[in-house]
Amino acid sequence: MLAARHMAVGTEPSEQVAAQLTEKLAQRSKTIAAGINRDDIKRAIAQNTDLTPGEADRAVENIISTRDRMVK
Repeated sequence: MLAARHMAVGTEPSEQVAAQLTEKLAQRSKTIAAGINRDDIKRAIAQNTDLTPGEADRAVENIISTRDRMVK
């Protein structure tokens, strides 16, 4: 059930639903943070684009830095 709906019509206190949602989001962030492998990204870019090696390296850096900002 969506958290907002659960908060509106569920029997659990809103604070408890919010805490559960916060925990789930924190777990997902950790999974995302741990799930990026620089070499895998570079390989995928090389296989699926016509970027030069230097461009692919910059793309990998951009992807990882964006992910880092989103996880914080």
